[in-house]
Amino acid sequence: METLSGHRFLFPASITIPGSRRPNDDSARTGAGMNADIEILIAWVNETFRRPDSAVPIPPDPTRRVHAARFRRSLAYFIVRRPWGLIAAALQYAHVSTKVTRSYSGSADTSWMDDLAIERLEMVVEQTGDDLALLEGGEHVSGPSAAEYRAGNVARLPVRPRTGGL
Repeated sequence: METLSGHRFLFPASITIPGSRRPNDDSARTGAGMNADIEILIAWVNETFRRPDSAVPIPPDPTRRVHAARFRRSLAYFIVRRPWGLIAAALQYAHVSTKVTRSYSGSADTSWMDDLAIERLEMVVEQTGDDLALLEGGEHVSGPSAAEYRAGNVARLPVRPRTGGL
């Protein structure tokens, strides 16, 4: 897609007057504008790359028309399936977790996410146990949230630090 245009943005606010600056050059396209652009893109592809049997490369969608949200998900689907694509898509879509990106891109195999959740839980339990041991050993904690840290978040959890081995 990037090779189709020499502009700074994949979907610039305007490409009608090259070199001119408008106040919205740095802002995103509107949903209605992107929807119109997608319809124009589909019409252009269908006209330019018509098959020998006269079938169009992008047939009409039997469900509903293609719009910006569906197009974003389609892009995410293909980005995630490229090498390092999961990270690239998570950054591009500004998702907090790659779990969100995998779900957004329609990835069906998320069983490894269960392992990741267990690993995170084990890390929190271990850190909480270490924090509790340090507090009980007289560690000095100061600052605006020290009292809450001592009284609530660590001390009330029924977690004890590990002692030797697994």
